[in-house]
Amino acid sequence: MLEELPAEARDEGWNRMTTTPGWPFSHTLETTNWPGLKIVRDDLVGFVRELKRTDGPELRTLGSQRSKGCDRSYALGCSIHI
Repeated sequence: MLEELPAEARDEGWNRMTTTPGWPFSHTLETTNWPGLKIVRDDLVGFVRELKRTDGPELRTLGSQRSKGCDRSYALGCSIHI
């Protein structure tokens, strides 16, 4: 949906959003047009644990409550924003 935003409407906020690092967990998503996203097919818990070991910004989980990893992310001490 946001990918369809006309080029003339894309501002600094849109550019920041698409280039901010993020990691969608998916077994079906093949590609992403946002340069900041890296598709992760690994184990969610192991991946989040590794991210938490590194010094960086707060980790947040966005998505559906039906997400298989939601409860696991919460158990790892991540902020959950649904």
